[in-house]
Parts: sequence; C-alpha cells; structure tokens
Amino acid sequence: MANPLPNEKYLFEKIEQEQLGISKEIWDLLYNRIGDDITAINLICQCSLMDEEAIPINEAMMIIQHTHHIKDIINKVTMSKIDNLPFPEFIDSLPLHPVLRDMLTHYIGNDIYIINLIVQDSIDPADPHPVPPDVVRKIVEHASEVSVFMNKLCSATSRLKDVCCLEGDLKNSTSSGSNLKSEWSRGEVFIKVFNAISRNFKFCDESKIVPKADFKKDLGFDLPAMLRLAEILEKTFSLEILRNDMNQIKMVDDLVEYIYSKLGSN
Repeated sequence: MANPLPNEKYLFEKIEQEQLGISKEIWDLLYNRIGDDITAINLICQCSLMDEEAIPINEAMMIIQHTHHIKDIINKVTMSKIDNLPFPEFIDSLPLHPVLRDMLTHYIGNDIYIINLIVQDSIDPADPHPVPPDVVRKIVEHASEVSVFMNKLCSATSRLKDVCCLEGDLKNSTSSGSNLKSEWSRGEVFIKVFNAISRNFKFCDESKIVPKADFKKDLGFDLPAMLRLAEILEKTFSLEILRNDMNQIKMVDDLVEYIYSKLGSN
C-alpha cells in the first residue's frame, strides 16, 4: 500500500466536519473507469497465480496499459482549474476540494505507480522476462489497496446526501420496472455491500473487505451473520436473497456478482 499520509486521520475528520463530498456522477465515473482496469489487472494476475506461473511479457504490457488508463482518469478528475476540465458534463461536480484531490492522487496514484514500476522491470527491453508469481502477488496487493481506499473515501464522501440519493434512485427504478443492470455498475453494488458489512458487523476489519475476501476465513462470518447480511442487502436492493443461495456464497465478489445478476434479471 502507498505510505499513509501523516495526517490521514485529520483529513478524514476534515471530510466529515466540513462535509466534503464527491458527487454520485464522479463516483460512477471512477468506479466504471478504474474498476474495469483493476478487474482486468486482477484477472491477469489470478490466472497466473492459479497455475503458479509467471505472467508472459505480452500480458505484462497489458497491465501497463491499464495502469496508464487509471493514471489518466485520476489526472483528469483531480485537475484544479475549471477552465481546463476534461468533463464539461460534470462542471457542477468539479474541481474537487484540494483535500480530496490530494488523497486521490496520493493513494491511488502511488499504488498504481508501484504496480507500473514492478511490471516495467519485467518488460525492460534490456532484460525482458516474465513476471514471477512472487512479484504477481505484490501487484495484487497494490491493486486491492486501490479498491480499499476508493471504498473508504467513497463511504466518507457519499454517506450524507449521495448515499440516500443512490437508495432513492434504486427504489424509483424498481417501482418503474426499469432495467436495474443499466442503472447500477458492479462498483456501485460493491460499495453498498462494503458499507453494509463495515457499518453493521463491527467484528470485521474494514481493510479486509476486498473482492477476493473469504467471508468465513478472512472476515470472520458465521451462518447467522451471513443471514443477517442477506436481510440488510434485501432491504438495500429491494430484492430477495434465498438462504440456499447465501449458503453457496464464499467471497465478497461472489455476493456482488450474485446481486448484480439478480438486479439485471428483474
């Protein structure tokens, strides 16, 4: 993980006290753009780790492309001058407060820089070589930290009016019979699951709530806790989660995919 800012606690307190926010539209943009790239990086790495094989050079170059995409979107979202904003449709949501710009740049930017640095070493024209499994694990760790930070910051900046807006939009969509899959991205589903766990299960270490976390082994969930989580999410998403289905869910990502699929089928 990127080295924490020395005043991180103060910054999060400032966000809460001054009610610094990031709009739903900007979070949608970040989760859709960054989320897709992080997912792609993880898929490349997981395929390697499943077989304990190195990542070939051509796939390592694909990781570099994804890190460039992430760096580009962070650079655009954290621009400070309104005259140069690359997203005119978000003119009312940008520029972000300096505290939020600095945190996004530091945490996401540094972890992506480290991933880029690790992979660049393997594709160096002077000494090209596949990325070994032990290095692949470091890439996964830094990619996971990007997700953890995004979820933490999203929770801090959206819990006031935007979270209510999201839940309201969902109810409106349900009542109108619209296609919820087009309304919600996997990133949005994940942050709802993340918030449900972090707010209602105090025994759970928030930093461990990542897509590949095992509910039982990593988060300490037993069957009663899983069923309670199902009840909370049923209210959040206005859908039914069957007990038998919940028994089959092992990881956070499994639950996100299950909910995302059910929303799309309604």
